[in-house]
This record gives sequence, C-alpha cells and structure tokens, in this order.
Amino acid sequence: MFDEAEGETVTIEWLTSRLGERSFGVIIAFLGALAFIPGVSVLAGLLLLVPGLQMILGRPRPVFPPFLSRKQISIVRLRRSIVAVLPYLLWLERWVLPRWFTPFALTRSATGLVVVALALLLLAVPIPFVGVPFGAALLLLAVGYLERDGVVFVTALAVTAVIAAGGVWLVFAPPL
Repeated sequence: MFDEAEGETVTIEWLTSRLGERSFGVIIAFLGALAFIPGVSVLAGLLLLVPGLQMILGRPRPVFPPFLSRKQISIVRLRRSIVAVLPYLLWLERWVLPRWFTPFALTRSATGLVVVALALLLLAVPIPFVGVPFGAALLLLAVGYLERDGVVFVTALAVTAVIAAGGVWLVFAPPL
C-alpha cells in the first residue's frame, strides 16, 4: 500500500481511500485506544461521532472535514507503528476469524449506532479512567467488525450494553 504513496507523507484521506470500508474499523480501534488516556477520551468521543454517524448512514468509507482529512502522516512513522502492533494482530488472528455470518450493511449500521452511543457516553462522563471500559468495548467492537467475526461482534454488543448501563447510571444516578 505504501508503495503507491508519493513522497514521504500521506494524508488521512489517502489512507481511508486505500483501506475503503475497513477504514471504519481501523479508525474505531485507534480512537478506542485513545479513549484509554485520561483527558483524551473526550476528544476521542467527539471524533468517534464522525465515523459512527457515517456508518449509520451507510457511507462506503469515512469522510472527515478537510482540516482532518488533509492531516499529513509520516510514512516512516506509520510503518513503525504497524510493525509495533503487528505481533499483537498476528496473535489476535489466531482467535478471531469470520464466523456467524451477518449481513454487512446491517453490521455496519449496528456498529455505527453502538459507536455513537459510546461516543456520547464518553462525552457525558468525562471522569478520569472512565474511558477505559468504553475504549475496551470500542476495541472489541472494531475487531469483530474488521474480522467479520459474529461471535466477537455479539460479545462486543453484550459488553457494550453492560458498560453503557454503567455509564447511564453514572450520568443519571442521584448524588450520594
């Protein structure tokens, strides 16, 4: 993929066009990982609204505003990141595989709905370290979506329901 790049950098728009519909999962996984970081989880929540809403609308790939889509990323840095994550992805590939077939359009819409719900909860509960369970749910959801693994996807939905219930309780529970 990087052989097609012109120059030493690529834009986010270039990456999403090369990854196509899979770029939704990659972006959700990246932003889900960012949700683990206190203070950054609110920004991750805001950014997650973009792909989540676009998935609900049935877009073929995410489209970001120009100030984000034109953001330059060093190819060297991107390759280093991929090399660093690759052993974990290879380990994960042993356990995650396409099973429990679900219609992709339905899965994409359901994933978008869950991503938007988690993003709103990240915004509604800006307490340090509360983003950790939300980020974990987003990573699990992204893995199920990317690998088209219905078992992981359903597990992610169940985990999300429990986490969302806890998030709603944090928002609406009466003060102690």
